[in-house]
Amino acid sequence: MEAEDDSYEACALREANEEIGLVTSLVEVLGHLSPLYIPVSLFQVHPVVAWSHSAPSFVREPSEVEKIITFPIAEFLGEGKILTKDLEIREGVLLPQVHHFSIQENVVWGATAMMMNELKIVLENTDLQG
Repeated sequence: MEAEDDSYEACALREANEEIGLVTSLVEVLGHLSPLYIPVSLFQVHPVVAWSHSAPSFVREPSEVEKIITFPIAEFLGEGKILTKDLEIREGVLLPQVHHFSIQENVVWGATAMMMNELKIVLENTDLQG
């Protein structure tokens, strides 16, 4: 959070604008996921879920974001979407049996996969018709 952020929501929207060029006035915040502490970076993340009625245009900030992956939300819903594999995170360092999502041939793991899994559970237990 920065001094100008008056809430986690304001922080998340500002960060989304800075890191992926999200035009925050075009999204509606739906809610929050559970806070998640990330030991590697020493950050506490407070995920915010937002919705846009049209597909946003993203502009990646190269110093902050390696890659932006867009995909239909149905691609990670349902049974069998959480996979497990040994993952080499750098030469000579192998993490055994890492839970991950495979999205368009990208291995999404760690904190991102944990947040996606919580969103998956929420969506699968929500009546989206009403």
